[in-house]
Amino acid sequence: MKKSLTVFILFCSLANCNRKLDNFLSPEDPSFRTMQFLYCLTGLDSVFCPKIPVSGILHGVTSNSPIVGAKIIFSDGVLRTTETNTDLSGGFRTTSSFIKFNVSVLSHKDVKIGSFGVEIQGDYSISISNVSSGLSVSFQKNSTTTYLNIGVEEKTFYSFMGSSSNDILYSVIQAKDGGYLLAGEAGGLLSNLSSSPIINFAGGALDCLIVKLNSSGTVEWHTFLGGTGIDSCNGIIQTRDEGFIAFGYANSITSISGKTPLKPFLGAGKNGAIYKLSKSGSLEWFSFLGDVGPTNVDIKNVVQDSSGYVIGGVADTTITTYPGITTIVSYTSVSDAFLLKIKENGDGEWVTYSGGSSTDTMATLKSTSDGGFVTTGSAGLSFSIGGVSAKNPFGGGGDIFVAKYNSSGILQWFTFLGGTGADSGNSIALTQDNGFIIAGNSGAAISSLAGLTPIRSHSGSSGNCVAIKLSSDGNPEWFTFSSAPSIINTCTSVEQLPDRSYIFSGTSGGNFSSLDGVLPDVLITGGGSSDSFVMKMNERGVVQWYSVIGSAGADTGNSILNTADGGHFLVGQISGNISSIGSKTPLFPYSSFSDGLFYKIRADGKF
Repeated sequence: MKKSLTVFILFCSLANCNRKLDNFLSPEDPSFRTMQFLYCLTGLDSVFCPKIPVSGILHGVTSNSPIVGAKIIFSDGVLRTTETNTDLSGGFRTTSSFIKFNVSVLSHKDVKIGSFGVEIQGDYSISISNVSSGLSVSFQKNSTTTYLNIGVEEKTFYSFMGSSSNDILYSVIQAKDGGYLLAGEAGGLLSNLSSSPIINFAGGALDCLIVKLNSSGTVEWHTFLGGTGIDSCNGIIQTRDEGFIAFGYANSITSISGKTPLKPFLGAGKNGAIYKLSKSGSLEWFSFLGDVGPTNVDIKNVVQDSSGYVIGGVADTTITTYPGITTIVSYTSVSDAFLLKIKENGDGEWVTYSGGSSTDTMATLKSTSDGGFVTTGSAGLSFSIGGVSAKNPFGGGGDIFVAKYNSSGILQWFTFLGGTGADSGNSIALTQDNGFIIAGNSGAAISSLAGLTPIRSHSGSSGNCVAIKLSSDGNPEWFTFSSAPSIINTCTSVEQLPDRSYIFSGTSGGNFSSLDGVLPDVLITGGGSSDSFVMKMNERGVVQWYSVIGSAGADTGNSILNTADGGHFLVGQISGNISSIGSKTPLFPYSSFSDGLFYKIRADGKF
């Protein structure tokens, strides 16, 4: 192992390269993680640094008390000494406050990397921050700083959430306390969570469901939001006050927990719905977006900016909730994507629409590094927006649609991406080079896109997962498909990882036993009509690993989250029981019919 590492470091030093270790060794190699850690400390790469469990011997002084040779541990968000149980959290829960230590030795007994140990000799200066979600450590020696993320042991689990009716989870975020917030819909009380605190119960035909978990997957509280009709939540965000905004759509609701809406329900059909919750899940206020006539408005995402909230969604009408609001681009027809800005006090500021003479949708909205916004969805036919033409022409059959706006809602560019089949953009994420990565579905082969050919061709099935990398100005850089022959796959969400690779969630229409010559890390399937899956691609769009989890029924993977400990958290729906995965059993048992599904896996896709 030492000889291999020496050759690798010498090669990179002579070549002046920043080559990733996973291009030199297989991650399955027993020496990989130890070499990964040592490689990080050489300073050759300040990004490619693992998250590992930590306990070590630190010499130094904290803001609370001197620590001389004390052994420290990090557990459940608290850094403390083992000898005196002194809580070392005070003074460095934020990144603006650092504690410096001199590290003389971190021995193999004190720093664990999987089942391997390393020994670091020398006098290093070490800064520790971000204790709530893991230790962010910078080692400094001879004016060279190398960054290392040290986190808690990667926790893995899986679970179901269900009533006697149809239940589903659409979205997940990680809270500032290290736990998780899940958003979806439920057809009744969740029988397998009967012992967990319920903040509110609506009792409608279908209710918005919000669930708070701790970092181990235990339910801390859950709440139902809605009326007597059909109500659903597409997602949730955490706000600056550590509360939450949940969003989706609702039928008419006159009051929740004695509170009336800030803006009333309008017309018939469904209105976009926003709910503000406290940190503990109590409802603070709620409001609607709609029109006086028959209405279908659905909020797909909300982002908080410096002066309020920007709401993104789909509407089949002009939204009249805010009379006199500044309209940048007007509603066209059938169904349009929209962005709407409201101030902190609830007043409307501006609204803009994008669409043509067919059905056009928005799947998600994200903030960008320049203070603006980017959206993705699908377009039924070609169109222009406020006199602006698309960067890439419409392909036909329905295309992926991407639009970039500045902070004031002014369109900067938009583009169509697709071929002759029905294509849809389901998720978009910002990349480290200020570009974008898109996850979606392609109904037919796309032979070229802006002059580019795919890295991997369409499988010929009616639906393939498609991944498209765009530059910051919306130009395609590469694209690829992912599906086994005769298998229908769709990718539902994507995030970029710190090593510049990508993690996807999705739904597979069959049991694919290999993908691009790669075997699955986990393959749990009961032979049902569809399964959930997680897939990792490197920064060049090549599949590195994938895992499939499914039952004997129809199952979906709806959203993926990269967690603070380096693992991955998926939410979706399952229509059958999985009694065990390896040695693990579900945290909450399968209920009946269709349950919400969530599982947490390691960084390598395994349990």
